[in-house]
Amino acid sequence: MRSGERGDFPISALDREGPSVPYTGSLLHRADRNRENSDWLESCRRHPATRYLPFWDLKVAMCREPLPDLYWVAADQLPDHVTAESSSIFLGLDQDDNACFTASIGKEIRGLLEPGGAGFVDARSAAAQLDDGRAAIVAQARSLLNWNAQNPSTVLHSMHGPSFSSARRAIRRLSKKRHRKRRV
Repeated sequence: MRSGERGDFPISALDREGPSVPYTGSLLHRADRNRENSDWLESCRRHPATRYLPFWDLKVAMCREPLPDLYWVAADQLPDHVTAESSSIFLGLDQDDNACFTASIGKEIRGLLEPGGAGFVDARSAAAQLDDGRAAIVAQARSLLNWNAQNPSTVLHSMHGPSFSSARRAIRRLSKKRHRKRRV
């Protein structure tokens, strides 16, 4: 067997540097043990180190100076209705264990953030400009915001990010309601 090969499968091709996949390798820890604990999440929402990644019309807030980066804002930069449990979605913890949320904002808040250097970019354009796992954060946040917008009846169960257990509970409830209607 030659060096770098196992049988007929060359492992050297797997070890080489190749193009990165932009939507993988998030920098955030999902904190799966705490994400369904509403008391813990509420304390995170109010913590001064908590960061929010705003989206407007499913476009992510980014800044351009000196290099393109995500435009994170503190809770005190957003109105209370945006940082509330019903409007914000927990993404995870950053490397300093600060909670990170995402929230969809309206035109008026967008107008307040733009003079501070925020621009709103679609997810694909953002991914092309970001590296080191930040594109994965954009993809996760955008998909959760979009899912919640399209499924308003299950939003309360998904604000912490859809989990298998909350999804199963929602499906069971819907199945029971449909079954009851058929009996009548």
